[in-house]
Amino acid sequence: ADIFSLGLIFLLLFHPMSTYMEKDHVISESKNGRISEELEREIPEIVFIIKKMLSVNPSDRPALESISQYLKLPLEMNADLCGSLSVKKENSQAWREK
Repeated sequence: ADIFSLGLIFLLLFHPMSTYMEKDHVISESKNGRISEELEREIPEIVFIIKKMLSVNPSDRPALESISQYLKLPLEMNADLCGSLSVKKENSQAWREK
């Protein structure tokens, strides 16, 4: 799995943006380890793991299992060769309460 790309996707999901220019700026800044202070204040636990996922050195990036455990995501890991993930049927309120 490409953890760096997943980190960018997470960042884009949690960072509100209104223009393509702003999106480009956010991605460019994140590649240099910078994420908006506002986002860090609002969701520090998510920004923490996103920064780890965006580490320059691939060996410093967390494994997918660590990410899902850290964020307490409603995911089940399937031990098949494809490495697929399946989503449990849980609403977002239940996830946030965990």
